[in-house]
Amino acid sequence: MSFDLKLATPMTLADCNCAMVRYEEAGYENHNPALIEIKRHRNSLLPISRLHRELLQHVFHLALPDREYRSSFPLPSFLYYRALSAIRKVSHHWDNEIRGASSFWTFISILLPSPFRDLIWERSGDAPLDVDTSRDSVRYWERGYIDRWNETEKAYLERVTKRGIRQLYLKLPGAESPDPYIDGYSHPWMTWLSIEVESDDAIHILSNPLQIPRLANLNLDGCNMPWDHLHNFCSLSLRRTDGPSLAQLVGILRSSPQLETLSLQFFRPPSGDLSSHTVAANPITLPQLSTVNIRDVPFSLVSGLVDGILPLKTYSTFSIDIFMEEDIDLSGFFRQVGQLCIPPVGEALRVQLAMCSDELVFSTASYRSVCIRKRNWNDQESSSTLGWRTQLARSFFEPGRQVLSEAPIELTAVRVDCDSAMTEGLAILHEFFPKRPVIEPST
Repeated sequence: MSFDLKLATPMTLADCNCAMVRYEEAGYENHNPALIEIKRHRNSLLPISRLHRELLQHVFHLALPDREYRSSFPLPSFLYYRALSAIRKVSHHWDNEIRGASSFWTFISILLPSPFRDLIWERSGDAPLDVDTSRDSVRYWERGYIDRWNETEKAYLERVTKRGIRQLYLKLPGAESPDPYIDGYSHPWMTWLSIEVESDDAIHILSNPLQIPRLANLNLDGCNMPWDHLHNFCSLSLRRTDGPSLAQLVGILRSSPQLETLSLQFFRPPSGDLSSHTVAANPITLPQLSTVNIRDVPFSLVSGLVDGILPLKTYSTFSIDIFMEEDIDLSGFFRQVGQLCIPPVGEALRVQLAMCSDELVFSTASYRSVCIRKRNWNDQESSSTLGWRTQLARSFFEPGRQVLSEAPIELTAVRVDCDSAMTEGLAILHEFFPKRPVIEPST
């Protein structure tokens, strides 16, 4: 068989493999032009090379890191483009497909070198961009925090805000306002928006309602806005903000039946708008809700959510961590939360039971837990409330008694601040977890 690849005489995969072996046995180097031509022809004969262009590009997207912002932190841009470069190196054909497809060149960041940003700008064409404004944290740590955009950052922002945007991660210096980059712009393609203010002192407020009809994912940290006409969220995360009001929040949730993620942290809606009956009177069904994270919000709001919004189902993540200022009966609340924390049948448990004077923590897994903290309890109150804390622990575990008693257990940890509490804690564990878990007591 000739070593020359003649287009008039097509070679099969077997012919190509045999030719490559003979070239290598003859001592030809990998960059020999004839050998390279044979490898390219062999690649063109593979089934994946005969896929329709749109299907092949879909396979590439599945192989790349997910650019959908699943949290308040975007994927580092260099990780995405490093993975894209690795795919391009597989074959000449794949490289051509990726270089010519705008959908692979929409992820842009201020941290990328300016020439590479220009290349992205050129290859992305008119496709909506995924924009990241994160600063170089190491550089700003060394030189000190700067609460204003520099000229390079301003030029970058001015350029990207004039383009169509699909996802925007806007991390604002403390002295900057989000208005110049949001207000007055219509973003018909935007589905994801995150505004995070790098300041603990003030809450920035957008002047006008958003003009983002397709917005499905919203993350606000240290920022508030007009809440009119917002609906159909898949994820909603609010941190360090005093809006929306409870009535507005209920309206948003009621109009978001596809909601999957709800996160409320350091969230303080107006004090006159915190009646849990507002929520419980008209329960809202959220069948897709799988992740709930609530931290340091008023108990009346948490109680209203558990009572009237959250469906009784198993969540992949369910976490509540709040302070209690008032003395009220929590038995019903813990029973409901315990129902929400029941794991799927067969899932291994990591049980935590903490009954301390200033903290109650009950969990069935590291991502299914409730923590209630109370300030300024003295020793007398701690002793007198031990029975109350034991009752709440039983209220939490009781709804899942059957599932919990049969589930495998990876770890059980007990944390108490007195001997009597340890006795009570061990009794609860032996009652609800008869498979004798490994216990790690601590005080």
